Amino acid sequence: MPIAGFGQDLIEISYPPISRLLHRLALGNRWIAEVSFDLEQTLLRPTPLSVDKHVFVCGLARAGTTILMRLLYESGAFNTLTYRHMPFVLMPGLWRQLSAHQQQKASLRERAHGDRIQVGFDSPEAFEEVFWTTHCPRDYIFLDHLGEHRPDAYHLSMFKRFLGSVVASSSNPTKRYLSKNNNNLLRLPTLQQHLPEAMFLVPFRDPLQHSHSLLEQHRLFSATQLKSGFVRDYMKWLGHFEFGLDHRAYFYPVMSDNSPDHLDYWLQLWIQVYERVLEFDGTRTLLISYEDLCSRPEASIRCLSERIDLGSHVSRIELAAPPSVNVPASRVLMKKADGILVELQRRSLLNG
Repeated sequence: MPIAGFGQDLIEISYPPISRLLHRLALGNRWIAEVSFDLEQTLLRPTPLSVDKHVFVCGLARAGTTILMRLLYESGAFNTLTYRHMPFVLMPGLWRQLSAHQQQKASLRERAHGDRIQVGFDSPEAFEEVFWTTHCPRDYIFLDHLGEHRPDAYHLSMFKRFLGSVVASSSNPTKRYLSKNNNNLLRLPTLQQHLPEAMFLVPFRDPLQHSHSLLEQHRLFSATQLKSGFVRDYMKWLGHFEFGLDHRAYFYPVMSDNSPDHLDYWLQLWIQVYERVLEFDGTRTLLISYEDLCSRPEASIRCLSERIDLGSHVSRIELAAPPSVNVPASRVLMKKADGILVELQRRSLLNG
């Protein structure tokens, strides 16, 4: 029986019924999720996340957040959540002990996004949001959007304890935590205030190319979810509303005459997200151009390593930007988006 799975990262879900049941119990039942968190904290008593230069990667989906996360994780300088932590994400230490004798060997398969990124049981992934969807979903998850999230002191304290559990459950001696969670855009100012040494990486991408990629993913995952209710449930359990049948926009509903089946909808979403990003604290928010990562990888890596104190740990990467698309879009929206893009580039990692 698989003890972890690729979830939405495989179009052809290979979970046997018992594995699906386990995931439904662990992720689809808030009471069980809360109990698993309490068990971890009561039995193992992990130290809350230390004050250190932890790194949080967040941004609009399809901007390069996964590439950044995996690049940093492969340096060996961080601990984070991987597919091994599934499905009992909130008790990483206990689940590691309980599942040790059943762990499957690592193998890689292309994820469902069709972007040639390979995933396996030891691959890092965005499971951190399970904490927030379990403990305070009504504070920011609404029917038509994901609102700005200002966690209170109690939940922030619990969050630090959870991240401390993740770090403590790893055999890696480093105490630095790496997060990849796009939904942290919703709570970034609050996290910056309560994690004073942490750095926040926000990648961005050409708005037309980015919007087209989001539209394609929305169509892909909507079709997949129509065929598999399990995939749809799985994405909701993990707080993945970026695209698909349960899509919800960031910050407020997209005020557009177009539905998510149209390019202009995603262009409007790009505008409202990155307008808000430009309001974030610029001293600890590193804006990273996806195009720079592809065209100037060595300079990007060197500058990034310096800013987050990684020294020479990060290895060389070679990224090939996907072919550019030339599709019709609203001239008004494109003009506004291009203005935002100019400011993002001005403040970006290699120019700021």
